[in-house]
Amino acid sequence: MKRVLVLLLAIVMVLPLALVSCVEQDPGEEQAQSTEAQSEEIVTSNDRDDLGEVDLGGRDIVIISRVEGVNQSEVYVEEMDSDPINDAVYNRNLALEERLKCNIEVVQLLPEPGSIAGEAVAAVSNMVIAGGTDYNIVANASYTSMTLALEGRMTDLRTTSYIDFDKNYWSQGFNDALSFKDSQFFVTGPMSLSYYRYMFVTMFNKFLLENEGMGDELYEVVENGEWTIDYMTSIAERFYQDLNGSGSRDAADLYGFCARIGPTSSMMDGFWEGSDICILKKDADNMYTYEIDQARVSDSLDAVLRLLNNTGSFTATTNAGDGDVLTKFAQDEAALITYRLIAVEDPTIRNMTKDYGILPIPKLNESQEYKTHVQVEVILYGVPSTCYDQIDELGIFLEAYGSESYNRVKPAYYEVALTSKYCKDPQSVDMLDRVVNGVAIDPINLFSVSFAFGSANVRSIHASGTNTVGSLLRRNEKTVKKNVEKINKSFEEVLEQQG
Repeated sequence: MKRVLVLLLAIVMVLPLALVSCVEQDPGEEQAQSTEAQSEEIVTSNDRDDLGEVDLGGRDIVIISRVEGVNQSEVYVEEMDSDPINDAVYNRNLALEERLKCNIEVVQLLPEPGSIAGEAVAAVSNMVIAGGTDYNIVANASYTSMTLALEGRMTDLRTTSYIDFDKNYWSQGFNDALSFKDSQFFVTGPMSLSYYRYMFVTMFNKFLLENEGMGDELYEVVENGEWTIDYMTSIAERFYQDLNGSGSRDAADLYGFCARIGPTSSMMDGFWEGSDICILKKDADNMYTYEIDQARVSDSLDAVLRLLNNTGSFTATTNAGDGDVLTKFAQDEAALITYRLIAVEDPTIRNMTKDYGILPIPKLNESQEYKTHVQVEVILYGVPSTCYDQIDELGIFLEAYGSESYNRVKPAYYEVALTSKYCKDPQSVDMLDRVVNGVAIDPINLFSVSFAFGSANVRSIHASGTNTVGSLLRRNEKTVKKNVEKINKSFEEVLEQQG
């Protein structure tokens, strides 16, 4: 395995229009449950690729990957270190090289502070414009990746027969969200560590809840379909203690719910899909349409503001606030928080002296299903358009990469780390399965920079404490509709150019 090439780039760029759609995810676990008569042989075969023996002739496969923080270890690790996840990534790449008879080289782009995640987009764009083929596979955060597809910089993955999009390691929800007519330029799914790490969950401090006569009963609340934003608010309202005796509410006190809010914080983003909000959908031709239930969006924000504004809730606004919230939770000063699942890997949470439980993000109302938001950092995989004549070989690599990741890396994370190490009780494991099976995708969230509306664009409403979403919708509706039309037109032009 070739040593990784690490580049430090300082590229700041404005993101152009990008793709949007909305569907509910149907991962492999849910698919297996949906057909009770399905045989074990069929389930197993759908977990693995059907490529058989493959010989890529010792060729290099160069992956360009924009990495930040924990994503750095998703595509490449330098050596084994006895950590199950690290070693699973290492062994996956080694197995791929041996099985496919190829050499994997990973070019990692490490962003400078303040950049807007455009490094990989710029590097691939420049390569394609120059007619180069230096990079064969793009692995990049979802909220910038579709820029490349819209500009004709990516190859239609559905032009090769070697990628089986129905396999369990590819997300059917993302397949729908990322496809246009009969084309698709990126894939991702349960084969990806970031797919799990960036799911939003509710975490509750069992010690504090038990002191209030609650605790494990919250699992029953979820099972009964009663876990709503207002229910969470009713719990938060039961907590507040002036721990430092200052006579006023401040960061040192005990609260029922804590979050960081403001334009740069994603801690409340999970309530978007959690409220079953979906704006961009598909028509009969698999093209994008703009649909919005304005009343539901407003009702969701009203409920979230009731949660944030009650006396039992504390909101941090500084950039260090995420760490502050995790610390308060770990120090038994916050009963409830909502955060990305990756929080369980944070040393602050790992070293908690008290136990915690995991629940889904609460619903808006009891009549809906539980839905899970996946943050925009989830990694997508695709092939640059200048490598179109290699699409079969690279399709083989992607299919094998998805299969090997699902069967080597995913178990190390989901079955070993999450359900055996980080989850503190069997009920939380059951809740985690519910979270995974409830993934929902409204990609307008992923590309809200272009559309001026989505969960990232209502963060200012969370911080203001006043529901002004009606005026926000009216102000941006024409622009959003126009941008959807541009997206459809851009994709049609790309497909026409690529034949």
